[in-house]
Amino acid sequence: MVLYKYRSDSKNTENIFTNKQVWLAKPDTLNDPFECSYNIPLDLIQAHIEMACKAQIFGFAVSCAKLASKGRTPFGIPQNEIDEFWRSLKPVFTIKEDYRLFREFQKKHGVTISDKEGTFYQWKKAVKEVGIFSLSSEIDNQLLWAHYADESRGIAIGFCVTSDSRLSSSEHCFKVKYSDDISEKGDIGFNQQVVYDLEYDDNLPQKIRFSNTTKIPLSDPFFQQVISTKPTAWSYESEWRYVEETAGLFPLPAPICEVVFGLRAKQETIEKYKKLAIDSNDNIKFFQMKKSPSKNILEKCPIQ
Repeated sequence: MVLYKYRSDSKNTENIFTNKQVWLAKPDTLNDPFECSYNIPLDLIQAHIEMACKAQIFGFAVSCAKLASKGRTPFGIPQNEIDEFWRSLKPVFTIKEDYRLFREFQKKHGVTISDKEGTFYQWKKAVKEVGIFSLSSEIDNQLLWAHYADESRGIAIGFCVTSDSRLSSSEHCFKVKYSDDISEKGDIGFNQQVVYDLEYDDNLPQKIRFSNTTKIPLSDPFFQQVISTKPTAWSYESEWRYVEETAGLFPLPAPICEVVFGLRAKQETIEKYKKLAIDSNDNIKFFQMKKSPSKNILEKCPIQ
């Protein structure tokens, strides 16, 4: 499969060939005012937080039980202090209070664990900062040439979706779905990614300070739904999206295999991009859009 990036003739377009990089934009810089709209009910978030907090405390309890049979404790924490911690938890406490005590206890012993409430409330920040590179599976769409390639004076860059490319990754490339309904989280469960870190500290008995942070990754199904859903008015674009966690410059997401020139592209534009393409890759094929002799449609025709 080939996915196309429509571009006008510009220095930034030239840089795609010379620097072998593409720019991923933040959602609020794109042309759809409804970009990445979503709704997560507050009670659902609270249920998520409670479930995650309970799971982490339960996981610590299981770890204590397993290690106790071997005469050991998690992170080398003295057994009497672990026993005192369990006694400090009261049935009248909320899970929020239990988790606060749990984090304080862990921190006292050089273990910093993520704030589950912060993890889920970072959702808005994560969506706001995601980087998006828009592509299309169509090459003969007249509106795409008019809207994104300088009224057919520009080019379309064809990226070949090879098995080892970013565009073949289910975490980094999505086919856009078109719906006028706002994405709404309707069930319990986010995927979570935990990142661990170790730091030496001579002031601690175990000499090592542990920490972990939790985030909702690109693989989360609802995150993917939010960043890959657009209103039906945009369905003509047949869009695919290459995404990264942040906006900015990134290496080419796949090899460039085609350069297609617009119907009105000037000869000097054609010659310039043919040279840039050949200098960067010997295996690029060249085409130009032409009017069909019998219909009001565009046809992709090979050129030398």
